[in-house]
Amino acid sequence: DEEPGPGQVREVNSIALAASVVGDGGHPLQLGIVPDREDQLAEAVTGACRQADLVLLSGGSSVGKADLVPAVLAKLGQVLAHGLAVKPGKPTALAVCEGVPVIGLPGHPVSALVVYAILAGPFLRFLAGERGAYPAPTVRARLTRNLPVRGGVEEHVRVLLAEGEAGWDAEPLPGKSGAISSLARADGLVRVPASRRGLDEGDEVEVRLLRW
Repeated sequence: DEEPGPGQVREVNSIALAASVVGDGGHPLQLGIVPDREDQLAEAVTGACRQADLVLLSGGSSVGKADLVPAVLAKLGQVLAHGLAVKPGKPTALAVCEGVPVIGLPGHPVSALVVYAILAGPFLRFLAGERGAYPAPTVRARLTRNLPVRGGVEEHVRVLLAEGEAGWDAEPLPGKSGAISSLARADGLVRVPASRRGLDEGDEVEVRLLRW
């Protein structure tokens, strides 16, 4: 409940991710905030791998000087991938440390939770024995406006669903990867393939329903 100081923000990712893990049948172990120091991060990851079946890290997976997660994971185990062709969520890191899968999620709340929804959540349910974990429940809907994207990467756009005259309408929600409100309002995600430069108003789309 402490008031953030200059340059500080409230840490919400661990709370949101823990709630998502519970929703997928897991038992989260929240291990707190780790400073941007390789030794402390390595110690935290090692300890987490000895307690958990899946380790989720949030933040520190990009390419800045303080983004130490990929280097630490490489020292502790094997980095399978660093950087996914998805938006939001490009800085995601996938690794195995001490035989335990580790997913380094982006630090921006929307990016972290979208990657959880499309990757980490289904994988958690797979580990729990749910072989039908992916794809998630979906509905068909029509876009209420044009949806331009840059193309080149697979985009997952938040949408708000409403009942229309001929079924469901999907309204794309604006907001950058730090805009928590757009995620709180969203009912689902629309996947736009990397080969597309956008979708048009009236297009029928498949909406992946969110579990929160």
